Amino acid sequence: MLKRISKIQNVGKFRGCKAGNIEFNKISIIYGLNTYGKSTLTDIFKSLRNGDDVLIKKRLSIPEDKLPQEVVLSFQKDGKEVAVSYNQRGWSANIEDGQRINIYDEDFYHQNLFSSREFTRSTKEQFSAFILGKQGVDKANLIAGKNKVKGDLVRTRTRLTKDAFADIADVKNFLALPVDKTKEELESERDRLREEWANKSRQQKALQEILGRAVFKPVEQGSKFETSAKDINEVLRSTFQTENVEAQAELEKHIERCFKTKDKAEAWIRQGVEQNNGVECQFCGQELSDKALSLLEQYKKSFDTSFQDFRDQAIKRLLDQDQMTVKAMPQQREIDTIAENSKLELIYKDISDIDLGDCYERLEALAADIRELKELVEGEFRPFKESLDSAIKEKSEAPQQAVREIEYDTLLSLLNNYNSAKVEYNALGAEINECYAAFKEKLRLTDYATELGELKSLGEMQNLKIKRFERDGQCKELSALEAEVESLEKEIPRLLEELQKEQSDYLDKFFAALNENFQKFGSRDFGLSKAINRAGHVPIYHLKVSFRGKVISETNIDRIFSESDRRALALAVFWTSLSNQSDEELARSVVVLDDPVTSFDMNRRHTVNREIINISERACQVILLTHYEPAVVDILNKYKKSKPIMFCQIVRDGDNSTIEVGDAEAFCRNDHENKRVEILSFISGQSRLADASCLRVFLEYEIDSRFAKQIIANGISNMQLGEKIDKLHELQVISDATKNKSHAWREDLNPDHHRWSDSNDEERRQLANDFFEFIYNELSVA
Repeated sequence: MLKRISKIQNVGKFRGCKAGNIEFNKISIIYGLNTYGKSTLTDIFKSLRNGDDVLIKKRLSIPEDKLPQEVVLSFQKDGKEVAVSYNQRGWSANIEDGQRINIYDEDFYHQNLFSSREFTRSTKEQFSAFILGKQGVDKANLIAGKNKVKGDLVRTRTRLTKDAFADIADVKNFLALPVDKTKEELESERDRLREEWANKSRQQKALQEILGRAVFKPVEQGSKFETSAKDINEVLRSTFQTENVEAQAELEKHIERCFKTKDKAEAWIRQGVEQNNGVECQFCGQELSDKALSLLEQYKKSFDTSFQDFRDQAIKRLLDQDQMTVKAMPQQREIDTIAENSKLELIYKDISDIDLGDCYERLEALAADIRELKELVEGEFRPFKESLDSAIKEKSEAPQQAVREIEYDTLLSLLNNYNSAKVEYNALGAEINECYAAFKEKLRLTDYATELGELKSLGEMQNLKIKRFERDGQCKELSALEAEVESLEKEIPRLLEELQKEQSDYLDKFFAALNENFQKFGSRDFGLSKAINRAGHVPIYHLKVSFRGKVISETNIDRIFSESDRRALALAVFWTSLSNQSDEELARSVVVLDDPVTSFDMNRRHTVNREIINISERACQVILLTHYEPAVVDILNKYKKSKPIMFCQIVRDGDNSTIEVGDAEAFCRNDHENKRVEILSFISGQSRLADASCLRVFLEYEIDSRFAKQIIANGISNMQLGEKIDKLHELQVISDATKNKSHAWREDLNPDHHRWSDSNDEERRQLANDFFEFIYNELSVA
């Protein structure tokens, strides 16, 4: 148990604190305003607990005065005080063996629960380590260590595999290969297999060359010439009669009257109508007269839209069928195909097993016929095409008139002979292809691929055996790594299972108590349950939060938890860890609480104070550091007479903070009680009183307090003091005498009243004494 804080020098606000005269008790309360050094004391306790000096060095007082940092504490052990000091060399000794210092402060909140108001990986790991305690963490660290060793071994294995076995597809089977022959024997067998494979490969290559030789390609057949020719003649002999008979008659009369040559007159007129804009002559630019416009209108009626449709359709059919006749003629690619087929006899000349008789001679004879017929067809097609082009042009100029049909019988006859020759040619080619196919199918039955595949596999295996012989050292190293990794892969799951079994009951108990404490501290709508993250070397236990039965996503924790809820949760976690300690462990524990309750936590102030008193019954000592005055007043008012409490205050003297014994009675007084002490001090002559206003306020407070029940029941709380006195008299709460004296004192104690302002100190003291006589002896219910 901490007995004294003898000295703190150059640590934070404590430049030269000497408080060795203060003996701390089982419950020690240290009250200090923010910035006075409360958190500095907490960091001193942390530094002692952790056995390091980082926190103290970070708290070097500013500005520096070149004096060394120094801390001297005194702990009670077996009835004696044992000094524990800190200087530039660190702590002189650790706290007593087996004794613990459990610290709750803002760092606990941020390290174990929340970072930026959220659960993070880091806070989850810290939370998990905190709730598991040292034994659980040690075993978890053992597992983590073995996982690390396994990871290192796996990386070494991977690196070795990459460096020495990158060319080995199946390393496991490679390691299992026997090393029972010399290298020379292995290489001799490999060479034999290579030679055998080379012979088979040459045979296969020759076979593939034969199988890949060209075969007969059929000659294409052209389109239907006769169908196109008939359609052309049908269009040429077609005529068109406009529906506007009168306009057509006028047009014919105009041609008869005005044109010397009538053959193309109608086409010429139609072209002029189409080009004219209806305003002026397109040839001379003169404005058209009404007579000219009337004539043009007659022309337009003659050449209406039905005529245009007829003309467009006729021209399109002629042009389409013209193209079809060209396509029906012999093509150069057909002759090219025949030329390629003529090479087949030479291609297969070296193979005697193919017997085609006179097929090649017959094929060449048919090829000659085709070439000859092609020339005849092309010769006949030229005049046909010229006649056709002329007829199309004539029909285009006068589509409504019939045009002389095209003769095509001779061309059709030659073309039919040409196509018949191609059909016969293709039929003979198909017979030749059947002979080729039958021969190649026999060759395909020879399975060189399987034989080569088997030889290749044997050769690859032989190469592997040679490599296995050459890399025997690396194989032994890799086998040893495999064995170690395999052993750890069995051991680590076993240890994890043991750890989980050991911790299961403890964690269930912990989370049940955590829920109870969290709700006890005011967060009744929340539920907490255990969550596990198994990523990494050891499982991480963390919190799953529900609100009114609905699970809250971790991304929404900052929205559902108020600052008060977060502080309540952190305190609940800390309190659960305390309450779950055994009586023996807790009896050796000093519990340091730095602001467990603040203005955020007014709703749980009394609950937390009660828990502090309860835990003090089991703990070695509770040290409460706080800046929150209401919490201190609550504890002192309730327990200062029944519990072993030492109350201290951190006070400032210039730029130095120090610790002094506090006046618990004075600290707990309210404003009215402090004013009463001030007035009594004035009456006794120990102090002065500036004016009578405090006495008048005192009178009003006493009346409100003394007759609170009647004032509230009759709804007169908001009345002025004079009205309130009259109303109390009217309600027969006070007597006539009390009413009159109350009014008299109300008037006498008015700051502007001459009775006070015109009196000296002795008269004022007497006045105040008489006032207190009235307050405590006469102001009562009638």
